[in-house]
Amino acid sequence: MFVAELFSVTGYAITFGKPRLAYGYHIAALRGAERILICTARRLAPVGSELVASIGLTRREYPEANRFIAITSGTFNPTARSLAKQLGVELWDRVVLEVRMTDLSLSI
Repeated sequence: MFVAELFSVTGYAITFGKPRLAYGYHIAALRGAERILICTARRLAPVGSELVASIGLTRREYPEANRFIAITSGTFNPTARSLAKQLGVELWDRVVLEVRMTDLSLSI
Protein backbone atom coordinates (compact mmCIF):
# COMPACT_ATOMS: atom_id res chain seq x y z
CA MET A 1 0.00 0.00 0.00
CA PHE A 2 1.70 3.17 -1.17
CA VAL A 3 0.09 5.37 1.52
CA ALA A 4 1.74 3.29 4.25
CA GLU A 5 5.05 3.54 2.36
CA LEU A 6 4.67 7.31 2.07
CA PHE A 7 4.50 7.64 5.85
CA SER A 8 7.05 4.90 6.55
CA VAL A 9 9.82 6.52 4.49
CA THR A 10 9.32 9.75 6.42
CA GLY A 11 9.99 8.05 9.76
CA TYR A 12 6.57 6.89 10.92
CA ALA A 13 5.94 3.46 12.41
CA ILE A 14 2.94 1.95 10.63
CA THR A 15 0.18 -0.31 11.92
CA PHE A 16 -2.95 -1.37 10.11
CA GLY A 17 -6.44 -0.97 11.54
CA LYS A 18 -9.62 -2.90 11.04
CA PRO A 19 -12.29 -0.53 9.74
CA ARG A 20 -15.83 -1.27 10.83
CA LEU A 21 -18.92 -0.76 8.72
CA ALA A 22 -19.65 2.78 9.91
CA TYR A 23 -16.25 3.98 11.07
CA GLY A 24 -12.64 3.07 11.65
CA TYR A 25 -9.22 3.61 10.19
CA HIS A 26 -7.01 1.76 7.73
CA ILE A 27 -3.56 2.97 8.79
CA ALA A 28 -2.07 4.40 11.97
CA ALA A 29 1.16 6.37 11.52
CA LEU A 30 3.12 6.96 14.72
CA ARG A 31 6.19 9.14 15.26
CA GLY A 32 7.09 10.53 18.67
CA ALA A 33 3.97 12.10 20.16
CA GLU A 34 2.29 12.33 16.76
CA ARG A 35 -0.55 9.83 16.24
CA ILE A 36 -2.22 9.93 12.82
CA LEU A 37 -5.22 7.83 11.84
CA ILE A 38 -5.77 7.49 8.10
CA CYS A 39 -8.73 6.28 6.04
CA THR A 40 -8.14 5.58 2.36
CA ALA A 41 -10.30 5.18 -0.74
CA ARG A 42 -9.10 4.29 -4.21
CA ARG A 43 -11.76 5.63 -6.55
CA LEU A 44 -12.14 7.33 -9.89
CA ALA A 45 -15.40 9.06 -8.93
CA PRO A 46 -15.28 11.86 -6.34
CA VAL A 47 -15.33 10.56 -2.77
CA GLY A 48 -18.31 11.63 -0.69
CA SER A 49 -18.79 12.29 2.97
CA GLU A 50 -18.80 8.60 4.03
CA LEU A 51 -15.00 8.37 4.15
CA VAL A 52 -14.71 11.65 6.06
CA ALA A 53 -17.48 10.64 8.46
CA SER A 54 -15.75 7.30 9.05
CA ILE A 55 -12.47 8.84 10.16
CA GLY A 56 -14.29 11.66 11.98
CA LEU A 57 -16.30 9.20 14.10
CA THR A 58 -13.09 7.36 14.94
CA ARG A 59 -11.96 10.35 17.03
CA ARG A 60 -14.22 9.22 19.88
CA GLU A 61 -12.69 5.76 20.07
CA TYR A 62 -9.06 6.88 19.74
CA PRO A 63 -8.63 10.07 21.81
CA GLU A 64 -4.84 9.63 21.76
CA ALA A 65 -4.78 10.37 18.02
CA ASN A 66 -3.98 13.98 17.20
CA ARG A 67 -4.37 14.01 13.39
CA PHE A 68 -6.98 12.47 11.14
CA ILE A 69 -6.51 12.19 7.38
CA ALA A 70 -8.83 10.96 4.62
CA ILE A 71 -6.87 10.04 1.49
CA THR A 72 -8.13 9.23 -2.00
CA SER A 73 -6.51 8.56 -5.35
CA GLY A 74 -9.24 10.75 -6.87
CA THR A 75 -10.99 13.85 -5.56
CA PHE A 76 -13.43 14.79 -2.78
CA ASN A 77 -16.87 16.19 -3.47
CA PRO A 78 -18.05 19.48 -1.88
CA THR A 79 -20.05 17.67 0.83
CA ALA A 80 -16.94 15.75 1.92
CA ARG A 81 -14.89 18.96 1.98
CA SER A 82 -17.48 20.73 4.12
CA LEU A 83 -17.73 17.84 6.59
CA ALA A 84 -13.94 17.55 6.82
CA LYS A 85 -13.73 21.21 7.78
CA GLN A 86 -16.35 20.71 10.50
CA LEU A 87 -14.66 17.58 11.91
CA GLY A 88 -11.06 18.73 11.60
CA VAL A 89 -10.13 15.99 9.12
CA GLU A 90 -7.32 16.67 6.63
CA LEU A 91 -8.11 15.75 3.02
CA TRP A 92 -5.43 14.44 0.69
CA ASP A 93 -6.58 13.99 -2.90
CA ARG A 94 -4.60 12.81 -5.93
CA VAL A 95 -2.90 16.20 -6.35
CA VAL A 96 -1.63 16.22 -2.74
CA LEU A 97 -0.49 12.59 -3.05
CA GLU A 98 1.40 13.30 -6.28
CA VAL A 99 3.20 16.29 -4.75
CA ARG A 100 4.20 14.39 -1.60
CA MET A 101 5.30 11.34 -3.57
CA THR A 102 7.30 13.43 -6.03
CA ASP A 103 9.05 15.13 -3.11
CA LEU A 104 10.09 11.66 -1.87
CA SER A 105 10.80 10.19 -5.33
CA LEU A 106 8.06 7.58 -4.95
CA SER A 107 5.64 6.39 -7.60
CA ILE A 108 2.09 5.07 -7.51
